[in-house]
Amino acid sequence: MTFAVANALQTASYEAAWRLANRIGLLNTMIWTHLPPQLFLLLMAVAPSFSAAALCYLANTALASMDVPARQAYLVSIVPHAEREATLGVIGATRSLSQVVSPVLSGLAVQISVLALRFVACATAKLLYLGLLYRSFKDTRGDHERAVAAR
Repeated sequence: MTFAVANALQTASYEAAWRLANRIGLLNTMIWTHLPPQLFLLLMAVAPSFSAAALCYLANTALASMDVPARQAYLVSIVPHAEREATLGVIGATRSLSQVVSPVLSGLAVQISVLALRFVACATAKLLYLGLLYRSFKDTRGDHERAVAAR
């Protein structure tokens, strides 16, 4: 039941992402919607009960995928037209590869450490990534954002 609710929340977040991106921009949607899920991930590591951990998981899932449509739109709008398909192909392949490798890394983490350490390490790495991403691209506007600003 928990995973079914999580999938429904994730689907709803895709719908909300484009509305938010039109208001605050694609990069801001990618960054600012991804910070709270990392905090929920950290809270999951110290949750006092299964119910509390499940609620943190659902809150994480509800927000964690809002960056996906914004990221794809942002990439398409900043990459030259001739390179868009190749760029999206590389991004898709990288994402698929990370989904293959992550269970192996999680299994190793369980064997060598405390269970909560996985959540802390993951959230810390993601927060670092978000900070570097924002710093690198904060002044780069995509075609979509320039068109919205021109209206």
